[in-house]
Amino acid sequence: MVAKGARSDHNLVHLLPVYKPLVQREPVVTVKKWTAETEEALKECFSTTLWEELCDPYEEDIDGLTHCITDYVNFCVKNTVPTKTVRCFLQQQALD
Repeated sequence: MVAKGARSDHNLVHLLPVYKPLVQREPVVTVKKWTAETEEALKECFSTTLWEELCDPYEEDIDGLTHCITDYVNFCVKNTVPTKTVRCFLQQQALD
């Protein structure tokens, strides 16, 4: 470190690396693990749903009803099925 006001014969330069390690360049994928237990839990979720309460407000609006049911199914899947984030490498074997 050079004292303030002192003369120096060199400049301090901060360089940022351009190279990114292979691990940081590979894509990240989220996968869901479907098992018999998660399937049963999802069936339980759907069997306890009050479908009349969910569907009645839409009456003849098929687009609104479709959107509502799709959102509800996705909500149940998100809360029931465990997900795992993995990196995909070129030499990696397929997931089981």
